Parts: sequence; C-alpha cells; structure tokens
Amino acid sequence: MLGLLQFGALAQNVDEEREEQIKDQITRIQTEINRLENKLGGIKPSSRIMEIEDLIAGHKARIKKLENELGEIEKAKAEAEIQKISSPEAWEFPKVYKEERVPTEEVREEKKPRFEFEIGGVAGLFAAATGLGGELRSPLPYILGPATSSLRISAGLMQSEDTSRRYAPVQIDGILNFPAGWFTGVENYLGAGLNYVVLTTGRKPGTIGGEIFYGVSSEGFGGKVFGEMGWGILRTDSNSFQEGTIVLVGYRREWGLF
Repeated sequence: MLGLLQFGALAQNVDEEREEQIKDQITRIQTEINRLENKLGGIKPSSRIMEIEDLIAGHKARIKKLENELGEIEKAKAEAEIQKISSPEAWEFPKVYKEERVPTEEVREEKKPRFEFEIGGVAGLFAAATGLGGELRSPLPYILGPATSSLRISAGLMQSEDTSRRYAPVQIDGILNFPAGWFTGVENYLGAGLNYVVLTTGRKPGTIGGEIFYGVSSEGFGGKVFGEMGWGILRTDSNSFQEGTIVLVGYRREWGLF
C-alpha cells in the first residue's frame, strides 16, 4: 500500500512538472506571436505577409494544442484527488512527455523610403462634366484627432454635359483621411480645394474654381480602389462657368523614393 501511494505521488509530480513546462511553452509561443505581429506593419510584399501570417497561425494552433493538453492534466489531477480518497490503488502510470521546441524565424524589416506618395487615375463626373484625369497624393505631417492629412495635385480633361465645351483643369486639394470605423466601415476621407482651367475650348485659359468632396477607399489590385462624391465648379471667366455634382471612381498605388 505504501508503495502504491509513493507511485501515485510520483505520477502527480510528473504531471505538475509537465504542467509548468506547458505554461512556459505557451508564454514563449505567445511572445513569438507578438513579435511577428509587430513586424507585419513594416513588411511590403503580400507574399511575405502571407508567409508570416501562416507562421502566426501555426503558433496559435500549437497554443491550442498545449491548452488542450493542459486541460487534460488538470482533469487528471482532479480525478486523482478523488481516487486518492476512495481508492489509492487507482493511480495511473506516469506519462513521459517530450518538450516541444518553438520554431522562430528572423524577420527582416524593410527600410521605409524617405519620400512616399501615391499615383493614380480617375474617371467620371466632375462639376457635371464627364472626363478622366491623373493624380498624385502626398502625406502631410498634420494630424487632426483620428485623421491624417494629405495633399493632392491632379489634372485632367473634361467635357461639358452638352459637349459644347472642353476643359483642361489643374486641381490642388487638401484631404483629411479617416481610418475604418469613422463614418464608414472602410477608410474614408473629406477634401476641398481649388482648380484652375488652364485651357478651354478655343485654346483660351479660364479662371479659378473649386470643389468639395467625400471619398471612400479599399485595398484591391495591389493598391487602393476609391470613389468620390461632391460638388464642383469650373470657371472659364467671371460670367461663364460649369458646375454640378462630382462622381468619380479611381485607382491609386503607393510609391516611394530614396
């Protein structure tokens, strides 16, 4: 009887030692997950991001497996306490466990370019005139609450609704960019600016107009797909102008220099 009690105590000690090993492994695996998740923000290629995300998923699966094993040990300890009271002979043979090593991977953080900007194209209605154009967006250092700021310079070719006049405007806009969850469930922005009609029908220059708009954007096709709605005015002179709604769709992609 004394031998059985000593054997049961040995099994309990083995389970307690394994329990500590599991808890230590879970802590180390979670530390590795946190390290990889912090590195994701500095990685550009989507293939590399997917590789790191797969590694994180594998670590989480190991944690789940270890937590299940920990639950079994705790259940066995509870049953052993009951058996110790009712039948000391019911001790199980202690299990021998092999400690699982946590695989790690060195993640190289890519150097962030000094000058970042986005280049894209748009098409649709501007001041009720149909047309298309190109744009360049550059981030600004100003932050207003949750919103970051950027500057947009764009140019295009527009045609009036009755096709009687064409415009070649240049725009400069200030934009406030809001994260997903503000106003909508996707990234969105508010903007306003001025435009100048460089040329109009008859090769005559125009004058200054303006625009105000709201847009949403989402990741897609290796860049960002976006749409805008608003109101704009194109002026050929003080007495002649084209005004109306803005409904534009476009695509832009991030670039960097140095």
